[in-house]
Amino acid sequence: MKKKISIIILSIFLMICFAGCGSEEDTSFSGAYNGATVDVLGEATPVAEVFPNGDTSVILNEDYTGIITVDGTSFDITFTLDGESITISAVNGEEGVVCTGTLANNVLEFDFFNLGFNMTFTR
Repeated sequence: MKKKISIIILSIFLMICFAGCGSEEDTSFSGAYNGATVDVLGEATPVAEVFPNGDTSVILNEDYTGIITVDGTSFDITFTLDGESITISAVNGEEGVVCTGTLANNVLEFDFFNLGFNMTFTR
């Protein structure tokens, strides 16, 4: 009887352990997103018209770091995801800046560091 109880307890323990091992974190968000539009005075304008001097893109890495490049100037970021909500933090000199937005269906949208214009990036 003790042997059967021990086997049942061991079986339950192993099932719990294996259930935890099979879950992997979703990293489908990672990759490069290219600048699509900038919301200027309520109108979606192509990025190239607003920032004509260079690349405008976002790279999101699996380790929740990345790079934002605007008009050819790049800076490092960190970010968090909560469902479709994204919070992006960047350090510009000694002062950190934060913006929030959404990431869904390969479209990243956010208020560009609270400067009053929304940017859209697509993959």
